[in-house]
Amino acid sequence: MDKNLKTRLVVGLFGIVVILFATVVHLYSFVVVFLFFWSLSTLELIHLIDSEGMYRLFMLLFSLWIGLLYPGYGVVIPYELILLIWVLAVFFIFTSNFASVRVPFFVQNHGSWMKSLTFPVYVTLPYIFLVIIRSGEKGLFWIVFLLLTAWILDVFSYFAGMLFGKHKIAPKISPKKTVEGLLGGILFSSAFIFMYLKYFTNTQLIPILFIAFTLPVAGFLGDLFESLIKRREGVKDSGDLLSGHGGFLDRFDSILFITILFSFYHFILRWL
Repeated sequence: MDKNLKTRLVVGLFGIVVILFATVVHLYSFVVVFLFFWSLSTLELIHLIDSEGMYRLFMLLFSLWIGLLYPGYGVVIPYELILLIWVLAVFFIFTSNFASVRVPFFVQNHGSWMKSLTFPVYVTLPYIFLVIIRSGEKGLFWIVFLLLTAWILDVFSYFAGMLFGKHKIAPKISPKKTVEGLLGGILFSSAFIFMYLKYFTNTQLIPILFIAFTLPVAGFLGDLFESLIKRREGVKDSGDLLSGHGGFLDRFDSILFITILFSFYHFILRWL
């Protein structure tokens, strides 16, 4: 077995055991572990973005403020507004990475400040929703569902791409991602989602089919979105703390998007 692959498997399995253990044991252990992951993801993102020290400090303080916002004011902030803010932040980050896309004049003139406002939103809000979901009704059931969906997508995308990958999806953004890898990941994660929701919930068939297809696609877009940020900044990984995996942001990029879309289905449409 390739040494890098062996290291990747060992680190990945260890991470899965730690996360599942913290998730199952208690809400507080889950919060502590994911607070740790959120902190490292935020620090990696701040280091990744090429901004002056003042903007980086503001980004850090703003991330901390957002992280404390929901516990203090979440009761009066509609989920619709929180999700809309996240979508707008991601839209700005996406458009700002393409020179050919016209953005409003106030964004052009205050780009560093806009980055300092939007990047913390992109990372922090999904982590907040993970805590909200875990603390809610059937929280453990849904968190395990989200984690397994993301992991199955990542694992089967990786191995399908390694074994059968020939056609690149976005070579300028993420050279290793292939159509075959994407199809393999979507196939297995969609099958898992379908069976999980079909046999363990009362969700109707049409929503199940829609969720089974769109959640893996959201995970793929989350992975591609983070790759776009990294390529714009000229780096391969968000960090080097996880041997064979890059940084924490690299490992949680897909679950950020999956969590947001799941929250839309769960809190807004009430499908789940």
